[in-house]
Amino acid sequence: MSPSSRCILVLLIGILSMALTAQAGIIQRLESSQSMKITAIGTSLTATANNWFTQTGAWLQNEYPGQVTLSNRAVGASASAYNPPGYPPTGPQDGMGQLNDVLTLDDPDAIFIEFAINDAYTVYGITLAQSQANLQTMIDMIRAWGTSHGKMVDLVVQSLNDCYLMRPNLPSYYQGYESVASANASPYMLFIDNYTNWKYLHDTNLPLWNTYIPDGVHPSPTGATNVTLPQVQSSLLNQLVPGDATGDGTVNHEDAAALAARWGQSGDWADGDFDCDGVIGPVDASILAANWDYSTSEATIVPEPSTLVLLGMGAAGLLVWRRRHQG
Repeated sequence: MSPSSRCILVLLIGILSMALTAQAGIIQRLESSQSMKITAIGTSLTATANNWFTQTGAWLQNEYPGQVTLSNRAVGASASAYNPPGYPPTGPQDGMGQLNDVLTLDDPDAIFIEFAINDAYTVYGITLAQSQANLQTMIDMIRAWGTSHGKMVDLVVQSLNDCYLMRPNLPSYYQGYESVASANASPYMLFIDNYTNWKYLHDTNLPLWNTYIPDGVHPSPTGATNVTLPQVQSSLLNQLVPGDATGDGTVNHEDAAALAARWGQSGDWADGDFDCDGVIGPVDASILAANWDYSTSEATIVPEPSTLVLLGMGAAGLLVWRRRHQG
């Protein structure tokens, strides 16, 4: 290592003593005792009573009493940027309208987004390219709002359940959402794939799938509890750690070395660009310092949701996890 790199590492050790809070990831922020306003925009899959978002919110509020405020702006029959006949050009049926309400009224710290299932609805006529462009517009709106308000917003983009009613290309729309999330990769972006587990259940245990999705579109509360909720929990608990350049789940000297090697230069996450501005510098060092010695190995989910779904065991025993401070 060059002398300049060693000097930077020494500087980083000094930074470790600072009280920094540049963290990302819903669980990690709650673990650090932050309060969070968590919101959702989407379709009837999110708007219906006792759905996955209600259940996720109840789980978080139980684990972090007094820290979580929820707001659900999702509306049935909505899509990313399309309004069925009879609705105004911009309103609650429109994803952009829902997001505008969130940014105007909710002061969000985290936003869950899902519209792909209705973007794929053939009656609405939204192309795959339009669906992806609309999602990118929403991401850009959220990031611009965060910049103007001096805060970073955690984004959770999701695929949800499979559906075979007038949505022949739904898998492609879900893949499109995943591609957009991947193109916007950062510690503040998480893609949760629920489709794989639902499709697996459909292909291996159709009677149970029919029980969980009786109308062919909307999971019942039991279905959400047994299939969607465990995947959401698992994904949130295993989200990428800010400061973890190597992606091994731990923030340590290896990540500091990666950052030091590219100090003052352009780079990406693996080079130490933890604030995603394209350049490795003091803010990235602060993020690394704030998360020094954190490890995702202290949170564990067993076993795989699809395994228990196949066995018909439901959600009982899915989540074997306790927060670090509970011992």
